[in-house]
This record gives sequence, C-alpha cells and structure tokens, in this order.
Amino acid sequence: MVVSQQREVIIGAVANAVGINMTFLLPYSLLRKGWDREFRGLAMADLGLGLFVPFVLATGCVVVASAARFHAEPAPGFLGEVDARGEVIAPDPGLVRSFHGLLEQRLRHDLGGQAFAALGAEERRERIEALPEADRRLAAVLVRRDAFHLAGALEPLTGRTVAHTVFGLGVLGMAVSTIVILMLIAGLCVSEMLGQPSRGATQWAGALLVSIGVLGPVFWNDAKLWLAMPTAAFGMTLLPIAYLAFFALMNSRRVLGKDRPSGWKRAVGNILLAGSCAGAGASSLWVLWSKLGGWGLAVFGVFSAAVLLTRRRESAA
Repeated sequence: MVVSQQREVIIGAVANAVGINMTFLLPYSLLRKGWDREFRGLAMADLGLGLFVPFVLATGCVVVASAARFHAEPAPGFLGEVDARGEVIAPDPGLVRSFHGLLEQRLRHDLGGQAFAALGAEERRERIEALPEADRRLAAVLVRRDAFHLAGALEPLTGRTVAHTVFGLGVLGMAVSTIVILMLIAGLCVSEMLGQPSRGATQWAGALLVSIGVLGPVFWNDAKLWLAMPTAAFGMTLLPIAYLAFFALMNSRRVLGKDRPSGWKRAVGNILLAGSCAGAGASSLWVLWSKLGGWGLAVFGVFSAAVLLTRRRESAA
C-alpha cells in the first residue's frame, strides 16, 4: 500500500513536470507568434526564463516545505498527543476520513476481502482500535494533507494569518494559470482535429470543454490537493503519444527537409528520445494496468491498432 502510494506520487510528479499540455502548447505558441529559426535564441530564453526557472523555484520551495512539515511526521491528534496545557489534541476533521481509510486497508490486508466485508460496523471499529500503535502511527504519517496543512510550514516565520494568505494566493495562482493553459490547449486541439483555424467559435467551444473539470471537487472526497494525482496519471497515459510524435518529427526529411539533424547530433538525439519514449511508455502501461487492469491494456491495444491502420492508409494514399 505504501509503495503503491509512493509510486503514484512519483508518476504524478513526472507527468506534471513533463506534462503533455506543454508539449502541445509550446509548438502552437511559437507558430502563433511567427517565431521561425531566426527566433531560436529568443524562444530558448522564453522557455527557460518563463517556464524552467519558475518551475524549479516553485517546485523546490514546495518540496522543502513538504519535507519540513510532513516527512515522517504523524498528523497530530491521532496518537493521543497532548498540548502544552496537558489537553488532548483533537485530530483535524479533514484528515479523519483518510486516517480511518488507511487503517481499514491495513485490516483488509490482514483478514482478506471477504472476511473484512463480513465484519459488522462495531466489530470493524473494535478491530481497528486493536491494531498496533506502529500501524496507527504509520497511518497518521500517510494521511493525505492538503495545502491548508502545508501552509503551516510558514507559520514560524510569518504567523498563521500571513502564512495561509500567502500560500493560498500561490495555490490560487497556480490553479488559475493551469486552467488557462488547459483551455488554450483544448481549443487548439479541437480546432486542429476539425481542420478549422485556431480562432473564433471553434476554438472557444474547444476551450469550454475544460469547464467540466469544475465537477472534480464535487465528487472528490479526499484532500482537494490530491485531485492532481488522478489527473496527472491520465496525462501520463497520453505522454508517450507526444514523445513518439517528436521522435518521428525529428527523423522526418519530408517535414524538416535540410534542417533534419544529421551525424552525431541525430544519433544522440535519437538515443535520448528513444529512452524518453521507453520510459514514458512503461509508465503509461503501468498506469493503465494499475487503474484498469486488463481493460487498460485492451484500450492501449485498440488505440495502437487504430494508429497503425490510419498511418497505413495515409501512406497508401
């Protein structure tokens, strides 16, 4: 259970760091700006200063704050802790559900699915309370904390009010910027699929498709910050498509003409791209298998067959 959760976090982090959204948006933004090879230096500076540097700074700060606040630290209130006045600390109501869910998973692992399902509510509660303290401590460490709890890392420096205000504004800024990017990408993709210019009603209709995302927090009962994990996992399943497209593009003389890389540059580029494709493909297959089982691999097979058939028809034409 612990390894599976950590693996999901790693997959989500990779998917967010090298998201398929930017692989779509960056080329389109360059085309819309009219930046050709003469603007390559400006494009690299724009990519580095506008994306890479802010990403490193923001992610680094969040990682440091998370490690200082959460690493191997049980959430207070679940192990009978007391405060300076000797009063028992009450657990955060937002974490109780996650805590009991982890303990139920532990009990289900010991008893088996059928035996666990046969337990009554009272007997299940007694069995959970009888679990060793080590299991309860581990569950208190693994509860899914939210941005509200992460903001506590700034409290010793700025105080509670300023810490939560600053952190809240930062999270809001990241959410708004992500929404804007995804709406732009959806509009561009829909326009491309329909063969329409990337402007006007078609682009607006495609951009508004993203609005269905407002339903996510309604049906997501866990910590809202962790809603990024399933969405990132979905993005990871699509990431190999972008990498394979770049691999084919960098080796296509029909598209690049005389600008296609050659010699050792092409060899090094192909090795790096092949490794990226292999890693992204393995991660994508793991996500499909872990989330959908055999159905996930079946979907992958059908999609691959459709791509190959489409490619063959285009070659024949």
